[in-house]
Amino acid sequence: MEEQKKVIALGFFDGIHLGHQALLRRTVERSREHGMTPAVFTFDRSPREVVTGQHIPLLTTPEDRRRIVQALFPPIGEVIVAPFDREMMTMPWDVFVEKLRSH
Repeated sequence: MEEQKKVIALGFFDGIHLGHQALLRRTVERSREHGMTPAVFTFDRSPREVVTGQHIPLLTTPEDRRRIVQALFPPIGEVIVAPFDREMMTMPWDVFVEKLRSH
């Protein structure tokens, strides 16, 4: 069975502000235009926490973000939550994309 191609919104999405909403709407629109599945890729922690080494208080948990995205944008059935760590932070973009493709 062939994997459905996806249009993916990439971001942290801690609290879904107007900019996030515009990005998610556009993700859904583009997926419809191209006959693809809309999805979201987010992280388990703030990337700033890994960069600075300091705890960053969050508005939402990863599960909260999944639930909010899917409630506001029902066409988005998949929310991928990945651990953000030094390995991911330093990963070349092409390796990141390949890992995302294999998900």
